[in-house]
Amino acid sequence: GFLQYGSGTGNAQLRAWCREFTQRVHRPAYADWTVLLHPGNTNAWSKVVSLLCETDDYILCETYTYPSAQAFWIPLGIKAAPVASDAEGMRADTLAQTLRDWEDTHPGTRRPRVLYLVSVGSNPSGVTMSTKRRRDVYDVCIEYDVIIVEDDPYFFLQYPEYNAADSVTEGPEFVGSDEFLRSLTPSMLQFDHQGRVIRLESFSKTLAPGLRLGYFVANPLFTERLLRATEVETQDPSGLSQALTLRLLQSWGIDGYLGWLQGLGVEYCRRRDWMIDAFSQHFRVGYAAKATGTLVAHLGDVPIFSFVPPTGGMFIWACFNLAQNPAFEQLRHDENVVDPEQVMADQL
Repeated sequence: GFLQYGSGTGNAQLRAWCREFTQRVHRPAYADWTVLLHPGNTNAWSKVVSLLCETDDYILCETYTYPSAQAFWIPLGIKAAPVASDAEGMRADTLAQTLRDWEDTHPGTRRPRVLYLVSVGSNPSGVTMSTKRRRDVYDVCIEYDVIIVEDDPYFFLQYPEYNAADSVTEGPEFVGSDEFLRSLTPSMLQFDHQGRVIRLESFSKTLAPGLRLGYFVANPLFTERLLRATEVETQDPSGLSQALTLRLLQSWGIDGYLGWLQGLGVEYCRRRDWMIDAFSQHFRVGYAAKATGTLVAHLGDVPIFSFVPPTGGMFIWACFNLAQNPAFEQLRHDENVVDPEQVMADQL
């Protein structure tokens, strides 16, 4: 039963539901992929790091990436190898250059073997990787034999590009399940013909964070080792969480769950529009001359902050132009101020 010690793989019925759902949504590009339940993506990521990385290794990631992901690897003596991003996500050309020049830029260290990505609604930048960019990044990872860890809790919170002319009270129209799925930027599973993607799925952003429940999608080479780690670290996820989730998903069915997910996307689209519309009420907002997809908020002719309107996730990341602020410049040159940005934020 759900209240007894269970298998490290998680409940068989819930695992089967997750596999059927993954096949319907992501259509992985190879046949023998497997599903393994886990107690949330943060814990799942810690197991992947323990599996694939050693002290003094480097992990490829976006220049600005999920802080909790870094908080796990830093105490282990593992370092970040940041790769620049733009409005379409991590730049494949920069990734290739980083790997190509590794021996020259990091002599005596092992070239990174793991790439960490939050590919939809990235935390904190809010950027969603385009399909072409995903393919380009995947091709680079093939060339340099890099394992991709796709941490994707916001996958179903995708929505259309921001349009100031649209009514924020309406949001996107509801459509059928198949049309909804076609509207989503695909997971890397869809073109991972080599089985080098470890996908971290989570119910935290779709049902409830307190469930602490999600699942790996990966090839058996990885899931067998992850299962061994699960058996000695966490065992199976909470039985109550599994029972509640399974009963709910069985009641809804796949199409019912997809309808729920579509509704979540509509709600977060409205919130995105409300926020940007609020910016426009207080600032003059327009597209930047050089940075594609970037909006800049001005007071008069003075640029105050810039941001990329997200097409997924829960975040709008505003980059403030503090260099033109006299108060900040004074703080920056004050020898007694260690963190002028934080002091400025506290004052705001």
